[in-house]
Amino acid sequence: MGVFFPAGAGTFCGVAQRRMHRGFSYMSPWKYAENTFLSVTTGNFKLMNILIADHTARIAQAVTGVNPPDSDFTTMQGRLTPVKAAWDAAYNGWIAARGTYKGKTQGQEGAANTASTAVEAQRIASANVMYQNLGRLMEKFVLVPTKIEDYFDMTYIRDGASAPPEVPPVPPVPPTP
Repeated sequence: MGVFFPAGAGTFCGVAQRRMHRGFSYMSPWKYAENTFLSVTTGNFKLMNILIADHTARIAQAVTGVNPPDSDFTTMQGRLTPVKAAWDAAYNGWIAARGTYKGKTQGQEGAANTASTAVEAQRIASANVMYQNLGRLMEKFVLVPTKIEDYFDMTYIRDGASAPPEVPPVPPVPPTP
């Protein structure tokens, strides 16, 4: 979150962009200081499921592909594995609760809301671990930063990328003859 300054106030180290909001100059955060995984997955659990599964697989491959394993990758895998397991449990519980809620009426609403709260907490935890791993990869590949892209699915992360739909579209019903 940025900082509000009265209109006309100077910038803070010239780093943030100046934006106006209700008569105040708003200093937006430096884009690299924002957790991109948190930003792109807001409101889209399906996208987090895609990103965390992909990142986990790529890090696991980096650990098993080298003998002895690289300590940076084993560290990343060590913090990623329990978070991925918690994500899977929460996400699968959310999917099940949504299916049950859609199939019934008011009785399952509480369970669906509880599952939604749990999966949101795990989305945040997963995004934070992926952001930690991004930092580790930035340090590791400082001289060849494009190597970082080998450990994330960049399809949905790049600026301007569109996220997959949260719920698959319903196929059209063919007309009856």
